[in-house]
Order: sequence, then C-alpha cells, then structure tokens
Amino acid sequence: MLFVMYGAFVVWRQCHNFPGDKPFTQTQHSSPFPSFLKRCLSEIDVDTYGEAMLKAKSQVSHLTDANLIMMDSKVYEIGGLTSRVSVVETTDATSVLERATGLVTSMEQVTQEQKLGRLLFFVVDIVKQEAVLITADPQLADTVARAFDDATVQKDAATILVTLPGVLSRKKQILPTLEHVLG
Repeated sequence: MLFVMYGAFVVWRQCHNFPGDKPFTQTQHSSPFPSFLKRCLSEIDVDTYGEAMLKAKSQVSHLTDANLIMMDSKVYEIGGLTSRVSVVETTDATSVLERATGLVTSMEQVTQEQKLGRLLFFVVDIVKQEAVLITADPQLADTVARAFDDATVQKDAATILVTLPGVLSRKKQILPTLEHVLG
C-alpha cells in the first residue's frame, strides 16, 4: 500500500506545473517512472489523492510547538557549534508561521535543554517553493539572509522571518550554505 501511496504522490507531483517547475525529486533514471505508475494506477484519481496526501501531511495543528520543531530535525556540527536544523514541509505555511512567537519560545527551551549552540527552524512551503527561517536572533537572520539569493527579512517584536525563494532541501541547499557561512 505504501508503494501505491508514494507512486500516486509522485505521479501527482509530476503532473502539476508549480512555479519554476522542475520536480525536485526527478532524476534521469526516475523520469519514466511517473508515466509507468500512471498506467498502473489508472483507477485512482491521482490529482485528488495527491492533494489529499499533501494536505494531510501539512496538517500540524495537533502538534505542540516543541513537537513541531522536533518532528523532522537533525543535529550537525556547524562552525564549531552543535546545531539542530529542523524543517517542516507544508502546503500551508501560513498555519505554521502564525505560530512563530510560540515556536521561538519553544526553540529557546529546546536549545537550553539540549545544550545546543543554535537551533534553526525552517518552514518549507512546497507550493510556493520557498523556505522561511523563523528566529529571534538578528545576527543569525542577517547571516542567513546574506547567504541566499533574493532573501527577504520580516521583523516584528518577537520574531524574525527570513524567506528564501527556491530553497526546498535541507540536505542539498540549506546545510551546504549554512556550513559555508557559519563554518
């Protein structure tokens, strides 16, 4: 069943034209795969199924701020500091960004409890194809904004949001850049 669900998602993603569309999961070896799956799964409404899967994955209102931060999170050594880099992928970034103040408070608690040098939390909007760093650290926000092309910064009393257009991958885009500018 998991194969069918993943296959339906891949086909759905392949069939939609997102801004600047180049499916981020496609390689030269996998490009024939969506067509094959589409034939195999012809009785499934791939659009409806794919949208439902993304919507379900994006539903995070039931999670506490701390759970949201730790849901997809890894620890790295960056620039001599133990750094936790957390990511939530969503089709509804607004629902996560509205929680920014609570998330920053939880980030500070997790940083202290785990004795981290820093914690970076990114909201990846897979529809808009951008990542947003949520932080309260002006120096970190400035460093990250300068490291990525076309970054924009939005500040309020308690939080700073750094929007990074075109950034979707922690492994391929976020970490190499952070290691370069913070290392």
